[in-house]
Amino acid sequence: MKITSTTALAIALALGVAGGAGTAPAFAKDKKEEAKAPNYNLSKPVRESLAKAQTALTAGDNATAATEIANARAAAKTEDDKFLSSQMLYNLSQKTNDPKQRDEAMTGMLAGNRLPPETRTQVLLQMGQTAAQAGDVSRAQQYLGEVIKTDPNNNDAYALLAEAQVKAGKPQEAIATFQQAMDHAKQTGQKLPANWYGRAVNIAYTAKLPDQTEAITRDWLGAYPTKDNWRDSLVIWRDLHKIDNDTEIDLMRLWRTTGSLKGAADYMDYVNAVYLRNPGEAKGVLDEGVKANYVNLASNQNAREINGIVASKMAGDKASLTASATQAKGPKGTAKLAVNVGDGYLGYEMWPQAIEMYKLALSKGGADANLINTRLGMALARSGDKEGAKAAFAQVTGPRTGLAKYWLIYLDQGSPAAA
Repeated sequence: MKITSTTALAIALALGVAGGAGTAPAFAKDKKEEAKAPNYNLSKPVRESLAKAQTALTAGDNATAATEIANARAAAKTEDDKFLSSQMLYNLSQKTNDPKQRDEAMTGMLAGNRLPPETRTQVLLQMGQTAAQAGDVSRAQQYLGEVIKTDPNNNDAYALLAEAQVKAGKPQEAIATFQQAMDHAKQTGQKLPANWYGRAVNIAYTAKLPDQTEAITRDWLGAYPTKDNWRDSLVIWRDLHKIDNDTEIDLMRLWRTTGSLKGAADYMDYVNAVYLRNPGEAKGVLDEGVKANYVNLASNQNAREINGIVASKMAGDKASLTASATQAKGPKGTAKLAVNVGDGYLGYEMWPQAIEMYKLALSKGGADANLINTRLGMALARSGDKEGAKAAFAQVTGPRTGLAKYWLIYLDQGSPAAA
């Protein structure tokens, strides 16, 4: 950190040396800057000691400068005396690289509220960093909290404070600091650095804070909706919750929708989960895996065998859906049957028919409304009915709530970026 030119000029003017031999290069400023310089009133002993200290600093005589600065600080009576003595001590610390001198100087500079706002922020930030590195969370909070209050766009302050809180074993406080930064960024239409979200997720996940972890992944996707981030966020959500097989299938459907399936394992886990009940869906996923060069039918025996099974079943399965739909609509049709038929249509990407069946299932009652609304929302989303999809997902409660919220993020953003 460097002292601003206006403040440095003020020191020279107060000492009566501006333009003097040997000091002009350090303090010579234009008329405009001179007009901005604050007016300091130093007592005679302090002025004399600081003048000698300035001369010694210019000559590279740090020992003499230290002695004269100590004399000035001892004689200081007024706020101006104390402030400029502390500022001269800071100049000395820049030459000696003495952290104790530097911290003592900055503490003195802050005390009298004489610093220009920008310089005060710089001093507070450096003091906060020093406290954070020392593990003094209380002082870090004091200094960095003031920076955040006066300059809420100062990302360094949030990051330094959060890391200090982690170091002190206070992950919840660190997450609250990150969340404050994220909330401010959203309110002001800004984007925090991408790695901040990953770091915050790591802190929350390691500390076993599921609600905070989930909330941060949603903010992460809001700011950086890449395919990798979609995959990672959904994996984290899955690992944080004990979800049933049906919920995991619906999670994989969101993976597929966002294009975030990655690697043969992702594709084959999906295929293995659905091929017995929904051959059309399994075939579609296999074909996409082959096209993406993640699944090789020639070398992957399991994929090859399942591909043969579903290919042979698709025609008959698809044809049977019409009769099953008629039965579901009849007086003896059940909600469970309507859901199963809806799932079949969903697998073949026959969105209007799937929507009809899921709505029918809801009207009959007796089935899991949260599962049905999740899949109704999917079908509506894929059909292009964004508002209808949002309404369906808004009805989802219980363990599926988190998954529904991720679908809502997708609806607000559309297809994610590639990386």
